[in-house]
Amino acid sequence: MKTRKNRSPQNRQAQSHLQKAIDFHLQHQLDAALRHYDKAIALNPNLAKAYANRGALSMQSGQNEPAMADLNRAIELDPDFADAYANRGLLHTQSGENELALADLNRAIELDPDSPETYANRGSLFKQSKANELALEDFNRVIELKPDSPETYVNRGLLFKEFENNELALANFNRAIELKPDYFDAYSHLGILFLSMKQYKSALESFEKALQLNPSSSRVYCNIGVAFQGNEQVDIALEYYEKAIELDPGLASAYCNYGTALLKLNAFEAAIEWFDKAIALDPNDPLAYYSKAFPLLVLGRFEEGLPLYEYRFKTDFFKLEKVNIPGKLWLGEQSIRGKTILLHHDAGYGDSLQFSRYAKLLSALGAKVILQVPPGLANLLKNLEGVDEIVVNNEALTLETRDLFPPFDVYCPVMSLLLAFKTNLETIPAEVPYLYADPEKVAIWKNRLGKKTRPRVGLAWSGNPVHLNDNNRSIMLAQLLPYLPDNCEYISLQKEVRDIDKIIFAAMTEWQHYEEELEDFSDTAALCSLMDVVISVDTSVAHLSGALGKPTWVLLPFSPDWRWLLDRRDSPWYPGMRLYRQNQPGNWGDVFDEVRNDLLELRSH
Repeated sequence: MKTRKNRSPQNRQAQSHLQKAIDFHLQHQLDAALRHYDKAIALNPNLAKAYANRGALSMQSGQNEPAMADLNRAIELDPDFADAYANRGLLHTQSGENELALADLNRAIELDPDSPETYANRGSLFKQSKANELALEDFNRVIELKPDSPETYVNRGLLFKEFENNELALANFNRAIELKPDYFDAYSHLGILFLSMKQYKSALESFEKALQLNPSSSRVYCNIGVAFQGNEQVDIALEYYEKAIELDPGLASAYCNYGTALLKLNAFEAAIEWFDKAIALDPNDPLAYYSKAFPLLVLGRFEEGLPLYEYRFKTDFFKLEKVNIPGKLWLGEQSIRGKTILLHHDAGYGDSLQFSRYAKLLSALGAKVILQVPPGLANLLKNLEGVDEIVVNNEALTLETRDLFPPFDVYCPVMSLLLAFKTNLETIPAEVPYLYADPEKVAIWKNRLGKKTRPRVGLAWSGNPVHLNDNNRSIMLAQLLPYLPDNCEYISLQKEVRDIDKIIFAAMTEWQHYEEELEDFSDTAALCSLMDVVISVDTSVAHLSGALGKPTWVLLPFSPDWRWLLDRRDSPWYPGMRLYRQNQPGNWGDVFDEVRNDLLELRSH
């Protein structure tokens, strides 16, 4: 039963001011709305809705402290006020108080289970907290309640991109654009998705549409530069980065991208300067530090570059899970005599093949060495000198997965061993062979190949297609074939053959190819051991052959990976290896001519 007090003239005046405030609020006349909220509260200090609405208005004005006070008062007066909990949850989210935010948003949904806005806000909180599955549930619920929400389709598209479901991400971004054809963010995120898919033409089309909607967006100019760079149009990319910097001199990512583009031109000293500018603008961006490692390392400045290379775990570049087991990371600072060290696989097959050589050095320091390897390397590396135990799995080492590994005192990522041993060009452990083919498998493959009548040449011409630099380092078999003289017998060492190369194989009867029979790297090692020469692009086969001590010729793009250094025909990692380098970007012709000439002089061993 309502009291007479609620019907008093003073309360009626308060309600009148509240309604006027709401009307002005809806018309975005915030000053007028605020005056009437103030009057309503002055007349009735127990009017929960007036506090809640004034708090929402303060949020719109960026005045979070008075907003919080008003929302607290509204909830105190009405503990079942769903909107007040929803807005207070937003305030907690903005201040980074995620637990408080989640509690408020959960309470708001409990009180009003059909509010799409609250589900959207909780979904965004989950997404921010990397609880992506929960975020997806909330965004799905928003679309159930409000099917015409373009913002939610974009958010859901971003989640699907995180899940690496590009098809669903694409569908959601496109749906957002259908609902809102002038949606700048949708075009921008669509372009970024196409970048990740290496569909640079489509990325450019999306960014151009975004630019039409916002011609002054420095980030779009920067992303257009990335698209041109991905398409190997580096000079054009540099122009777009310069435009991005002109629009926003503080855009650190544009400086970092500029430096990355210069790497493709082998302008390494200049690239270092641009990475330094990026770091000065954003000292907390791990990608700038990580990127700077590459020119330093390729120039042989290991002492400066190796510490920066550790930033790889802090970037999203390779989607590596950051290994963070407090007090357990070993980077050479303390003695490990009598301790057990876990060496974990943190990058590609070639990296583990190249740097597993350090196990012997660790053993010499008195450590028990456990080596984690993916299944494809297990049979090959199980007898590696210095290794006491092999762990075969593809798991990232985290607190959550630690029980999947044997007990250990300390751990070290395989590629971090260079830093742990303070490696420089003079101290590279270059003794080969340190890997050996299984004699039984060698005998099997020797019988499989039959009698040798000409020099045998093993070939690997392409690597993992998802490698970031694959379009530069891999080649098509059709490109190489015309340069292979007939004085040699050619054996394919490719485990994975691309469809375009399979067409070539179908027309060739003289080539030997064993794609299905190469079960793992121990088979490839046995086959390599029977070659007079192994010729490979920059992929795992090159490292395998080098580690076996076989004569190995490596074909390198103009801008090489840091481990091959610059202007050298040899490798300090693999004595006897021969490097063939492009003299300009994309020019394999001169490299193939040189290989052909050397093959013509080849003699059987």
